[in-house]
Amino acid sequence: MNDKELLQAIKQIITPLENDMQEMKSDMQEMKSDMREMKSDMREMKSDMRDVKNRLTKVEKEAVKTNKRLTKVEKEVVKTNIRIENDVWPAIQLIKDGYQGHVEKFKEHDKKLDELEQDIIVLKVLDFEEHHEARMARKKTS
Repeated sequence: MNDKELLQAIKQIITPLENDMQEMKSDMQEMKSDMREMKSDMREMKSDMRDVKNRLTKVEKEAVKTNKRLTKVEKEVVKTNIRIENDVWPAIQLIKDGYQGHVEKFKEHDKKLDELEQDIIVLKVLDFEEHHEARMARKKTS
């Protein structure tokens, strides 16, 4: 084997290796580009996560404020219920009892009025009969 043949044989071995190396270099550059893009995406995600974290922190603070307000409202509701039970309800009961008492009095008065009306009717009838009898007696004497 002479030098030319040896070089030709080496070239046949090296050319596919060189092609493989070029392909690997191209793949590496593509991977490097993909990695840069992934790194950029990760930075963007990190920024978005910070924004989400900040928003969640604000929501948590508002939730704490809302819970405090709800606690105040609950306490006021309890106070109002106690006031209703202790002050208002007894007053309503007194009014109701007083109303029932008035109803009973009105019934008694109605009954007495009915009796008085009956008495008046009886008196009118008696008065009419007396006048009638007196007239008849006058007519007889005349």
